Amino acid sequence: MNKHFPMSRRGFLKLGGSTAAVASALGASRLEAMEQELGGKDFSPVTGKLREAVPYTCMVCNIEDGGIAYVEDGRIVKLEGNPDHPGNRGKLCAKGNSGFLHTYDPDRIMTPLLRTGKRGEGQWKRISYDEATTLLAAKLREVIDRSIKANDPAIRNEIVFKWGRNRTGGGIQRFMGAMGSSAMVGHTNICESSKKIGLEPGWGPDIESADFENTKYALIFGGNVTETAYFHNPNAQRLVDGVVGNKAKLVYFDPRHANTAKIADEWFAPFPGTDVAIVLAMAHVIMNEKLYDDAFIRTWTNVTPEQLVAHLKSYTPEFAEAESGVPARDIRRIAREYATTKPATTFSYRGPCKHVYGSYQEAAIQMLNVITGNIEKKGGYCLPRGMGYGQPSPKPPGGKVPSILGAPPAYPLAGHQVSTHMPYQIMKGDAKCSVLMTYYDNPAYTYPSSHVWEAMYKDEKLIPFFASFSPYMSETAQYADLIIPDTTYLERNDPESMPSDLRPWLGIRQQVIKPLGNTQEWRDTCIQTVNKIDPDGTLGIKQYFNFKNGEEWVRAQFEGIPGLKEDGGYDYLKKNGVWPKYGKIDPVTGQIVDKNGDEVPAEYGLHLKELSAAAMDGASVEANGAIKKGGKTIGVRIN
Repeated sequence: MNKHFPMSRRGFLKLGGSTAAVASALGASRLEAMEQELGGKDFSPVTGKLREAVPYTCMVCNIEDGGIAYVEDGRIVKLEGNPDHPGNRGKLCAKGNSGFLHTYDPDRIMTPLLRTGKRGEGQWKRISYDEATTLLAAKLREVIDRSIKANDPAIRNEIVFKWGRNRTGGGIQRFMGAMGSSAMVGHTNICESSKKIGLEPGWGPDIESADFENTKYALIFGGNVTETAYFHNPNAQRLVDGVVGNKAKLVYFDPRHANTAKIADEWFAPFPGTDVAIVLAMAHVIMNEKLYDDAFIRTWTNVTPEQLVAHLKSYTPEFAEAESGVPARDIRRIAREYATTKPATTFSYRGPCKHVYGSYQEAAIQMLNVITGNIEKKGGYCLPRGMGYGQPSPKPPGGKVPSILGAPPAYPLAGHQVSTHMPYQIMKGDAKCSVLMTYYDNPAYTYPSSHVWEAMYKDEKLIPFFASFSPYMSETAQYADLIIPDTTYLERNDPESMPSDLRPWLGIRQQVIKPLGNTQEWRDTCIQTVNKIDPDGTLGIKQYFNFKNGEEWVRAQFEGIPGLKEDGGYDYLKKNGVWPKYGKIDPVTGQIVDKNGDEVPAEYGLHLKELSAAAMDGASVEANGAIKKGGKTIGVRIN
């Protein structure tokens, strides 16, 4: 029997009878009318009582939509979209709606576990969080002490942290920075790093925001927006708004007849990985037929139209037809339509970028927007609008010596790490790992060469101590020496911001309910571990974690954000889930409107804004006009 919702057969029958009686008395239509009238409310169909509504930020995927959780008798019974959230505009996808099932998963690990048999045998002993954090602190302190004794900061890189989905708002990076280790490895390189690296050299950020709802022409390459692509829920709404409400034309390229193909005006099935041939051929037509934006190219790029014409000379539509199977006549026609219809935009995702030369495919698609001058225009191809949050002071210095795991010198352009090489680097002895920590990560199942990861995890000579923060047992967690389970996302605190709308927003993840069982959120585990590594502060580590708990840590991250304090600060976010509030979502149009019913417009032309003195502090201007800071392009110098 489910211990969270115990009920006997007799009790179930009694409940069924009372439910029918109450439903009859209240009437389903009356309950629905109450919810519609009040908005953002939910009532028990059994008692008719108002359920507690707690705003939160989803984490079932990486898009972080805003939601409202409804709690009845201490149990989450329903999730729905936050009607005040500009990103998802009151809607959740199917996975988001079912996210509370993660919390009540019967196979959750509900207490820390210490391995008692051989790795992978599945023999464990339940221990307390105090015991678990004491053990982890001792293992970390051992590495730190060796580093101090040898006066060698590189030894601290033996503390390795590998994560899958890291939505801790910089929390893991802060922890590792305080440890003095640079050995942090994410999973982005097997997810979408090729897309990011394709975009970053062109304009700095690693993602685009296609203004679908205001466009008149959309070219989508391998980005199944209405089913699975990045920003699926927000973008699907806006794409439908553009196609239906704004009468935009949608041309979709995908070898598979995906859901997005079903709403497209035209669908083409190129040979897999050949999108770039089509794109270059379109650019060839646009440049040779002088359909390009001359002023934009000369002002905002480091090439001239003449150079582009010469470079694209061999990429004819006939060449693209031979490569992709898409007819040359269609490529030529679509290129003309795209260049002469204003505004227009493109979008792409794993279709092109996760094939060979994926980064170059992504850069070519971005170029179509540049040569037609559709950058930062209403209905065009826009820069992402994220809203940053701070890190509490003082900030840890970070590792003093680069780690080959975090920044392999053989791959200088791999700005998002090369995690697939991690087991090979450790097995060959190129990197040493004395303490491995993993977080929401399962390479023994999800990575190529998963058997190699398993072999590494099993070998106690390669990985002397392995701690997992997984809330569930997995193919990777089964090899850990110690499991200190994190909570699910509905039981923890994090700051959030994602560029899911052209109006930037700041969100909060908060404890909808108290953590179930004997579990606690990772931030609390981190604070307790640090206090045991450096109890008196003499190592200089404790000063970076002067928080009572995870909620206080997150509250500190929101301090100093301009405008937030005046609106109520952290307490405003706890109550509303998102800030700022641009207006209400019109239930008919789906648009954000003010009190007069007028649409609240987004701001365009971000590339025209001058960089502030603070932004320019420490920046350098390269020969081609690119302004760089901290290894990233932050702007461009124009005449």
